[in-house]
Amino acid sequence: MNVLNQIRPLVDLIIKAESRANYDAFWGGIQRADFPPKQLTQLTVGDVLDWQESIDRKYRSEAAGAWQILEDTLRGVYRAAGVPLSAKFDEVTQDRLGLELMRRRGLDDFLAGRLSLQRFATSLAKEWASLPVLHPMRGANRQLQRGQSYYAGDGLNKAIVKPQDLEQVLLEIQQAKADPAPEPRDSVTQSKTVQGSAVQMAAACGTAATAVGALDGTAQIIVAVFAGLAFLTALWVLRDRLAKWAEGRR
Repeated sequence: MNVLNQIRPLVDLIIKAESRANYDAFWGGIQRADFPPKQLTQLTVGDVLDWQESIDRKYRSEAAGAWQILEDTLRGVYRAAGVPLSAKFDEVTQDRLGLELMRRRGLDDFLAGRLSLQRFATSLAKEWASLPVLHPMRGANRQLQRGQSYYAGDGLNKAIVKPQDLEQVLLEIQQAKADPAPEPRDSVTQSKTVQGSAVQMAAACGTAATAVGALDGTAQIIVAVFAGLAFLTALWVLRDRLAKWAEGRR
């Protein structure tokens, strides 16, 4: 499974909090005269870095894109994400960059069960200021309470996501990892229901054949009737399963 699809609830939580999931977004304090020359998704990664560099001394932030990536962060991550400077700073590219940032913050260890939910949440909160810390701790600027941004007190950032919402999303990802979806079936013969029905039908036929050869007339009839009922039941189940398969319910 694609990792971004696997963690889609977390992706959506972050980008909605950071930018309302707007891949052309940039920090709201930038004056119109210093806006990027085009929509960010129409620029290359190199163009975005040049624009960020050009306004860096004038503003407290030059965060760009759905993930609100700062200039220094972008310079330090694009190569690791396998993104060339010539790549468009579009949705696909930005998500690749965001995924690499999450991996730097412990995503793979979290998915593998080597990093606790609490520690991963704290690590994410250090990357994205809109995310909250989940327990009292010392932040970048002061002592924090549960639900505050790691950067609270800087006069710029605050947590937007509720701590229980972040916890719920991380728990969902953990559960999905623990209980992966079944592999898609290529053939109806892979269905456990079909396999079980076939075995039941074969057993019913075997029972009837044994009765004919080993029992007297009355007993033969009784056993054959029950065997026939078992056969018909299995046949009905098999027919129903084949119909569902034909409808695409696999």
